[in-house]
Amino acid sequence: MDLTLASIFESSFAWVIIFIPAALVVLAVLSENKRMAALAQLGGLQTREEARETLHLGSPSTAAPVAPTAGRERAFSNVTQKLQKKLKLQDKMIFTLGVWNIGMTCFIVGGAPLSFYWWHTPKVVILTLLRWWTFYQQKKHYLLYDFCYWANYLCLAYVWFFPHNDRLFRIIFMASNGPLAWSVLAFNHSLIFHSYPHMTSLAIHLSPLLLTYGIRWHESDMFSITAEGQSPTDVTYTQLVGESLLYFYLWWVVLYYIWIFLVLGSYIRKRGFEVLFNRIISGKGGTAKFLQNMRGTCPELVVQLAYMGIHLCFGIFTMTIGVMFWYSKLAHISFIMALSLSAAWNAAGFYFDAFSCKYEGQLAERARALRGKAQQELVKKANAAAQK
Repeated sequence: MDLTLASIFESSFAWVIIFIPAALVVLAVLSENKRMAALAQLGGLQTREEARETLHLGSPSTAAPVAPTAGRERAFSNVTQKLQKKLKLQDKMIFTLGVWNIGMTCFIVGGAPLSFYWWHTPKVVILTLLRWWTFYQQKKHYLLYDFCYWANYLCLAYVWFFPHNDRLFRIIFMASNGPLAWSVLAFNHSLIFHSYPHMTSLAIHLSPLLLTYGIRWHESDMFSITAEGQSPTDVTYTQLVGESLLYFYLWWVVLYYIWIFLVLGSYIRKRGFEVLFNRIISGKGGTAKFLQNMRGTCPELVVQLAYMGIHLCFGIFTMTIGVMFWYSKLAHISFIMALSLSAAWNAAGFYFDAFSCKYEGQLAERARALRGKAQQELVKKANAAAQK
């Protein structure tokens, strides 16, 4: 297999296979396929319901009971209006920054891809710190031990401290183009500009993909991606997937299991902290049902071990697909475009759902206007025919 990978992607047959990952993404999005999400469950989960809560803060359904006296009622109303105004300003600022981030990202990746790490670094660091703070308040901060965050830490280590470690680049390439990238699809991540949790999830899972794309396809002396004298097309499957598993993924699986489940397991349960395993096993997908059935007959540690095994299988599967992006720039670009469209499509679904009442009213008005024009045209045609 190692000897024929490069030749496969240089042959005419490559045109048949390089668009398969992008096609799978598009197909899953359009068909609203949830199997990938049920299998994966890798990173910080952001549901559309959470976004709706942030969208509708201050609505009558979430307001506190009104005091009985008229004076206190007016005072409470004034405070509520001020809070709504403040929250609206906050959402507008986040929306503006979100749009600006997309524009700057496209500009840098297209014009100076090797300099993208200057934009990627502060964005990921700031958003991760903000996520830690919000998750800490919600007793969810142990979610930051998940694979996607450690893969991001490794990306930062490479670009700032070990830019000439070619093995490290191949590891972050496979992590970024494997589990992290496919999590955008798995979790239905959405380009919801006014929601910083959703923008954070996109940055955590998509930005490393853009970072490694720029370094892989724009070689320079700034970064090393292969051993000295070795061509990128000579890199083998073992070097890509095998080394990523041996030097990073397996170590994370083992250490995560020991630290989260063995060492801190009882502490996390007693304090009510949330870890991703709890979310998965309480869900409704195929993975949840499988783990729930195991829980009825097996010790909890065995169930958690099975969960880590599923995690590992997903990683191997997605990294194997990611090998294609190492050899084919066209496959890489099409995959990035498909994931970006997926995030935009999911956001469109959210916005049209959240603003459905107002939008449906606008549609009705537009339909009435079109109907009126059509009736006017019919009248004109009838009058013209009568005059003849």
